[in-house]
Amino acid sequence: MKEGFDQFDRYDTTLSVLAKRAQWTPDRVFFQEIGRDEQTFAQFHQQVLTWAGALRRAGVAAGDRIAVLLPPGREAAFAWLGAALLRAMEVPINTDYRGDILYYMLTDAAPKLLVVSSRYVDRLGELRERAPELRTVVVLDEPDLLPELGPRMLGGREFLAGAEPATDLEPPKPWEVLGIMYTGGTTGPSKGVVLPWGTQRKAADTLSHLGPDDAFYAPFAFFHGTARVPFSAMVFAGGRDVVRERFDTASFWRDIDAYRCTASMVMPAMASWLLNVPPSPEDRSHCLREAVMQTGVSEFRRRFGIRVHSFYGQTESGNAIARWDVQDDSRSCGRERPGFRVRIVDEHDYDVPVGAVGELLVRTEEPWIMPLGYFGRPAQTVEAWRNGWIHSGDAMRQDADGNFYFVDRVRDYIRRRGENISSFEVEGMVARHPGVAEAAAIAVPSEHGEDEVKIVVVRKPDAQFDAAELVRFLIPHMPRFMVPRYVEFVTELPRTVASRQVRKVELRANALNTSTWDREAAGLEVPR
Repeated sequence: MKEGFDQFDRYDTTLSVLAKRAQWTPDRVFFQEIGRDEQTFAQFHQQVLTWAGALRRAGVAAGDRIAVLLPPGREAAFAWLGAALLRAMEVPINTDYRGDILYYMLTDAAPKLLVVSSRYVDRLGELRERAPELRTVVVLDEPDLLPELGPRMLGGREFLAGAEPATDLEPPKPWEVLGIMYTGGTTGPSKGVVLPWGTQRKAADTLSHLGPDDAFYAPFAFFHGTARVPFSAMVFAGGRDVVRERFDTASFWRDIDAYRCTASMVMPAMASWLLNVPPSPEDRSHCLREAVMQTGVSEFRRRFGIRVHSFYGQTESGNAIARWDVQDDSRSCGRERPGFRVRIVDEHDYDVPVGAVGELLVRTEEPWIMPLGYFGRPAQTVEAWRNGWIHSGDAMRQDADGNFYFVDRVRDYIRRRGENISSFEVEGMVARHPGVAEAAAIAVPSEHGEDEVKIVVVRKPDAQFDAAELVRFLIPHMPRFMVPRYVEFVTELPRTVASRQVRKVELRANALNTSTWDREAAGLEVPR
């Protein structure tokens, strides 16, 4: 019996391996969606073929784009993989999108067909005017009456009824396009990243030690890699992919045990919520054996008794840096993964000394494991891929042992009076104040050259403190050059819809507004 990653050749992709699993172990359970019936490898693969046939009948052909606006679950995977069999490019849309950002994506990607859940149809009232290239809308869990939106409207039953499974189509190879993944724009509109299938295999390979007895718990949205990478990993491993529509603290450990999940990914907010639950004697009585994490690694590992892996990556750069089975309290992201090359450089792309901070650049030694560029944006592609390296936009440093450490986003770096300041570190110190809910640090151009530090702060409910009190709190906790000059209080921080990153470009655009408090104008001095 075929098991694990190792028996597949270099031309295999998620879809080709899914087809093999459907032949080798047709009755083995593969996809378990909490609250719905489970599916075997054979059942799941058959649905993918049926969706490919339905999409082809609806007019989708090679090179077309299809947009998918669906909640997490099997249908999102069927649409993605069915389109891939046709050599069409799937464009997953964040289910939080609405209004201008939704229509921006539908205009920018110019899909021929949109698959949407009825719960999101009310966002599409302007399709006729704002997405003129869209020809067909499939409302999957159709309402009683399909709305007239301009394009041809199909209900889910009509779309799938009698569709001939596309058994004549070959699975894609690593160099063929799997789809277009939009990145959250922190410095402008989101950009579509064109991904070949080799990127999915390389990402799944971070979990290549998993096998058929493993189950990965993935309470994540399918428009994001946090759901797609475990899905592909479980296809290659022959294990189970356990899916919940969204993370819920109260359900996490219950689901882990009910579905005998051995691995999961724990995002920073998830780790915080789980660690905030009061400790219990049962904290180590569970099935989970390992987790992929970014922050809170040491505390999570010690409390819950699991192995922890830490990976650094982006849509553009892939998972170029990794640490498996973290055993120390280091904040390192890890070391260079096989197949990747990484460098840390200055603003002119020259290497910086070991220990110095610079921008992380990435390229590969294996074909097809990095993106092909930005969709429809040749100038931005050339800029990001200049000199043969992808520019990550992340400021990092490397120690003498080859370990890499995240410092900040390059554009979030602040330089004041000859000192480099990490906004990440400033924000962490501000967050120590008991009344601070969240904060963002930005650079404000100084009349003396370089920058001044500004913090934009959201208070916790019922918290009462002013800017001077906050700065006095910070003075003992940070170097003098790091103490903010400017403070502004807001009710919420502007964020990208896709990744929920703070849009600091908006904060910088109106940095010295009338709501901004100035430490120097107030006469509050920082002791030397």
